[in-house]
Amino acid sequence: MPLIVTVHSHRGGVGTTTLASHLAAHLALGGRRVGLADCCLRAPDLHAHFGIDAAACLNDYLWHRTGIAGVTLDLGGIFAAPLPEKGGLYLLPASPAPAEIARLLNEGLDASRLARGLCHAAEALALDLLILDAPAGFGEEALLAAALADCLLVLLHAEPRRRAGTDLTLLERLGPAQMLIVLNQAAPWLDAEALADEAAVSCRRSVAAVLPRCETLGPPGQGPASGEPLSRAAFTAGLSRIKRLLEEGWVET
Repeated sequence: MPLIVTVHSHRGGVGTTTLASHLAAHLALGGRRVGLADCCLRAPDLHAHFGIDAAACLNDYLWHRTGIAGVTLDLGGIFAAPLPEKGGLYLLPASPAPAEIARLLNEGLDASRLARGLCHAAEALALDLLILDAPAGFGEEALLAAALADCLLVLLHAEPRRRAGTDLTLLERLGPAQMLIVLNQAAPWLDAEALADEAAVSCRRSVAAVLPRCETLGPPGQGPASGEPLSRAAFTAGLSRIKRLLEEGWVET
């Protein structure tokens, strides 16, 4: 069975879509078959991170216009170099069309159909991991994505004052096998180790990585090149730490 990893944040603007897309590409480059689904159905943006316009989306599946296979895009061709033989990256995008978002708002989400479709896609594609990009907060799509997770990556702002009052109780009640904290947008003058220690105490959870603020991160799947800022290399190193922890938890489950 594939490992389902949900990237969630209590507040918007912290970088869940950036983390989800770059982590998926990083895992694919490491030889994993990875699916990436946009569960932000009311404000989808995942496709834009890869610079593509999706002809078919999860909305088409939800409204019975196509099967789940019809909305799956093979992104193996976006990488500058070929993926390892066993690697793969598959995107299940959501539609940014106003009419599609309005219909969802008016008619509601068929959560059971979405959950079945995601699980079917993971099995049909023989995925190692399925990464769900969840919307911020605790709306219906966010809770569905969190409830499906084997591993929940909770993305928080690195600065303590920006994450004051964070409560993980509701997410803990969903019972994921693994929950890891990821701190994002750490300013270069902050002590990453001290930030991780403080967050681990306040959240009572392990901190998987402290990701730096990156002004020029670039598209997913592009590693740091010579002459690029150190923050880009530090971001990639953080992805490697998350990958290692996911794989360790995957073996345990």
